[in-house]
Amino acid sequence: MLTDDGKTWAVTSADRDMYINYYVGQTVTVSGDVVHSTAAIKTLASENKSAAAHGHLRAMDLMVDSETCQK
Repeated sequence: MLTDDGKTWAVTSADRDMYINYYVGQTVTVSGDVVHSTAAIKTLASENKSAAAHGHLRAMDLMVDSETCQK
């Protein structure tokens, strides 16, 4: 997930019923717990091959701000 300040975050769902991948291409607000896991950050960086992840967020809540992405 890319934030407004240009940082990339690894995001996983704390709730198995929250399918984050359904919101690809939309602008969302996600709240949750920051997890300082070096392994999770390295995994995201190796999968995306773009920017290294700033951190890992375990999502507890997600709200759709816009059906389209502004970036």
